[in-house]
This record gives sequence, C-alpha cells and structure tokens, in this order.
Amino acid sequence: MQKKRYLLLLPLLLLSFTEGVAQNLFFNSTSSSKKSPNLALSFRKTSAKTQKKNTYLTVGLISRTDQLNGLGLNLVSTITQSKFNGIQISGLANINGETASGIQIAGLCNINRSAHNGLSISLLNLSSCHMAGISLGGLANIYQGNACGIQVAGLLNLTQDKSRGISIAGLANVTKGSTMGLSLAGLLNMTAKDMLGIQLSPLANLTGDKLKGVQLAALGNAAKNNKGVQIAACNFALESSGLQVGLYNASMKSSGLQVGLFNHSEDSCAVQFGLINLKPKTKIQLLLASGSFTTFQIGARFLNRHSYTLMSAGYQYFSPSSKPSLAFTYRAGLHTTLLPRLQLSSDLGFSHIETFHNHTTSIPAQLYALQGRLSAEFQLTPKTTVFVTGGYSTTQTYKHNNNYEKGFFFEAGFYFF
Repeated sequence: MQKKRYLLLLPLLLLSFTEGVAQNLFFNSTSSSKKSPNLALSFRKTSAKTQKKNTYLTVGLISRTDQLNGLGLNLVSTITQSKFNGIQISGLANINGETASGIQIAGLCNINRSAHNGLSISLLNLSSCHMAGISLGGLANIYQGNACGIQVAGLLNLTQDKSRGISIAGLANVTKGSTMGLSLAGLLNMTAKDMLGIQLSPLANLTGDKLKGVQLAALGNAAKNNKGVQIAACNFALESSGLQVGLYNASMKSSGLQVGLFNHSEDSCAVQFGLINLKPKTKIQLLLASGSFTTFQIGARFLNRHSYTLMSAGYQYFSPSSKPSLAFTYRAGLHTTLLPRLQLSSDLGFSHIETFHNHTTSIPAQLYALQGRLSAEFQLTPKTTVFVTGGYSTTQTYKHNNNYEKGFFFEAGFYFF
C-alpha cells in the first residue's frame, strides 16, 4: 500500500517541479533557470562566435543546455535556455527559452518562451509567442501570439492574437484576435474579431466583429456584422448583409436574406422568407372569422407593406351528423390598396384537420386541405377591418392521398389591430 502511495505522489512531484521551471523561464531572467539540475549525458561544443555551448545530443533524466541542435532524449525533461532545433522527446516536459524549431514530444507539456515552428505533441502545448506547424494537445494548445497551421486539442485551443489554419477542439476554440480557416469544436467556437472561413460546432459560434464565411451550428450563431452565411436553429446579427437560415433569425440592420420559421429584423430592407416575418412596419392583427370551410376560427395576421402571413385555428364542420374537429391553418399572400379604406388581398393556404378519431361518421382521422382565397377588406375604424372572402378548397387524406372533399367556400370576419 505504501509503495502505491509513493507511486501516486511521484507524478505530482514531477508536475510541481515542471511548473517551477516554467515559472522561472517565463517570468524571471534566464539565469534563474540555471538552478535546475542537469542529470544527462551530453555531447556538446562551445561556439567561438557566441561563446554558448551547442549541444548535439543529450540523453538521461533531466537535461539543461544552452542550445540544442540535435536530439534531446530524457526521462523527465529537456530544458534549453536559448534556441532549439531538432527533436525533443521527454517523459514529462520540454522547455525552451527562445525559438524552437523541430519536433517536440512530451508526456505532460511543451513550453516555449518564444516562437515554435514544427510539430508539438503533449497534453499541453504552451508558447508565449507564435506557432507555425502542427500542435496536438491532449488537453489544450495555448499561444499568446499567432497560430498558423493545425491545432488539435482534446479540450481547448486558445490563441491570443490571430489564428490561421485549422483548429479542432473537443470543447472550444477561442481566438482573441481574428480567425482565418476552419474552426471545429465539440461545443463552442469564439472569435473576438473578424472571422474569414468556417465555424462548425453543435452548440454555438460567436464572432465579435465581421463574419465573412460560414457559421454552422445546431443551436445558435452570433456575429456583430454578418457578411456571410449563418445556419443554425437561432441566428443573431447586429448588422447583416448576408444569409441567415434557421428556425429563428434576428438582426438589427439588415439588407440581406432571412430564411426561417420566424424572421425578425429592425431594418425594413431585409428580405424575409418564413412562416412569420417581422419588420419595423409589420402590423399584427387579430383574426375572428366564420364561414363554410370553418364554423369559427381565430388567428393572427402579420401584415407587411405588400405581403402577409397568417396562422389560425378553428372548428371544422363537415356534415350535421359529425362532431366538430379542429383545423390548423397557415396562409401566405399579397394585398393591395384600391381606395383609401378598401383593400384587395389574395393568398394560398394549408390546413391540417384533426378529427380526434371521430368514429361516429366516416370522416378519416386526419386530413389536409389546400386553399386559394380572394378577399375584399374595408376599414371600418383605424383598428377594425371587416372582410368577405371567396375561395376554392380541396381536402385530401394523408393516407393514399385520396380526395375527400372539394368545392367553393365563403368566409367573413374581422381584423383587429
């Protein structure tokens, strides 16, 4: 049991040691890092120009060198106070004080005080400057400068400045600057500035400034200025001159296109295709009507400058021997003004009819109807409009698409603002 406890404490001691070395490397002078031990066999040569010891091969437990131009193979860590160029393989950590070029493989972390060019593989890849190449982090890749290349992390890719290339993370990709390329995350993609490329995630994509690419998410997309394409259940943009496709699309200023079930724009210039379209001048009217197609119906009409959509529910009546059934209707149409108080409107509609398994008659359990209408509307008061409607309807069964009923119908009712 005691041996097992010591084995559990060993990784923690090694981690504490590595963190201490990293603190000295990043936040203190390089001379303080010389206090770290050197427990390795090294083949080195002193440069006549720089007077620095240039190491070509170091093998052991813990190595500390001025410059490494070759292979560092150590059980715990490989520490280079200045430049590294070659291959570093360590059981715990690779730490470099200046520019690193080549291959870094560590069980815990690769830490570079300056830029890194090449391949980094570890649980954590960390650099206070730029990265160009490929970073594979079991937990995270964190860079305080630019990241150019491919970043793959189990949890997080974090770039302080610009990200160029491909970023793949199990949890999130976060760039405090701009992003160009592909960002693929298991949860969230976030770019504080411009996004030029593709953001793909199951939850959400966020762009703090201009979007000139594609945001694709299951739940939501948000951008300050959308000049590309947003596809998600919910899309938000302060300004949009691109395309929004989803269940709910919203924008403040928009000269683009919104396609969805519910579209909302604070700009009248937006082009909208959906079940419900709202603009600043959209009027919402309450519908009360009765006719030969529905005994009684109530609904709401969303009236724009020349077009409208309408949703309603009502009692459907077939014959004196049948019980009432419900009809849920959606209509879309156009309207025009003939006289100051007289308008002419026309629309096409779809109704789902539910009879609730009415076995007392021969009416099928579920039906659908297609309708065409022509209406004359007269404004009685500023908030009340009366209308009369004539139209044609065909009612079909869902099963086998058999014709159940067809013919002309009439309707009359009121719109209330």
